Amino acid sequence: MLKRYGDALAQVIGSQPEEATDLPAYFRGVETQFANLSVPVKYQTRLIFKYLTWRAKALCSGRDLTKRDSYKKIKDAVMKKNMD
Repeated sequence: MLKRYGDALAQVIGSQPEEATDLPAYFRGVETQFANLSVPVKYQTRLIFKYLTWRAKALCSGRDLTKRDSYKKIKDAVMKKNMD
């Protein structure tokens, strides 16, 4: 199932933008695609990880497992770090 969702997302979303001002629209688009494709919450973090910038990946990798496995917490961390 993860591969099926990953293949579908690869067709409709791109890499995370570097500009902090573009992040809200980017994450809204990702969430819209998650909803359109009915992606289960348990897969969302794993699916989005490959689209994050290397800085965001490093930020997420340093978080504890409970925060790293939550799409919302990853998104919030990336947004907060880029808005500072």
